[in-house]
Amino acid sequence: GHWRVHCYLCRCPDRVYLDVYCIFRHRAERSVLMDQAQQIKKRLAELQNRGTFGGYTVYTDFLGLEEQSLLAEVTGPRSVPAYGGFDGAERVMAAFGPAPEPADYPITCLHIVPKQEKFAEELTHRDYLGTLMGLGLERRVLGDILPCGKGAYLFCTAGMAEYIETQLHRVRHTEVTCTRADDLPPHLLPQPEDREVIVPSLRLDVLVGAVYNLSRSSADKFFLQQKVFVNGRCIENRAHTVQPEDKISVRGHGRFTAGAPLRRTKKDRLVVPVQVY
Repeated sequence: GHWRVHCYLCRCPDRVYLDVYCIFRHRAERSVLMDQAQQIKKRLAELQNRGTFGGYTVYTDFLGLEEQSLLAEVTGPRSVPAYGGFDGAERVMAAFGPAPEPADYPITCLHIVPKQEKFAEELTHRDYLGTLMGLGLERRVLGDILPCGKGAYLFCTAGMAEYIETQLHRVRHTEVTCTRADDLPPHLLPQPEDREVIVPSLRLDVLVGAVYNLSRSSADKFFLQQKVFVNGRCIENRAHTVQPEDKISVRGHGRFTAGAPLRRTKKDRLVVPVQVY
């Protein structure tokens, strides 16, 4: 039979009914994810101990938003330095032990360009990532991928840079070359857009809906799917109160920071400044 509920957890956004098979599948997937999370937390705790008691700096692989949330659980309130090759990177390496300078992180920037730009395709982030994964690389050794024109800039662990340089020859139907880059072009660095949103409160779900122009039910889906992060922590509580300068990331939409309310409107709503990336 079918239960008449909306399946917010299902990967298919058009599914309306949740059958018994779907329930068990979601439970199985959640169990696997919990096991993976425990393994990641165990590994992070081991690195933390090595860095704390070894007297030298230990680096993680690249961490996505989910891994950064697990990192926050492991370290607690203690802040851990993290860097992804440029300020504002989504995927970052964390460092345990003596705090390093940005140049000390084992990160290499690669510039991928077509051999013949005239005949090159318009390639997307997914195209580059799919090709790199097809080379046998794991996601943990790859940082942010920033498409630029008909090329892209890729951040990877220093140990994998030479392999990518020598093995990456084609992305989809476009032949490419891969060389090391010293710096990311300034125009590719994240530039925030200053806005003001009018909200009844500083609840997290209210701000997410206002910034991304989402209905209440649409915003709720991101919480159910564990796609909302505040300062690196996954937040499932929709009523979480946002503090000034909190960094809020919504997987698939981007990130923003909210400032202190500027004023109240005649209808007693808050005018909140936000910077949207």
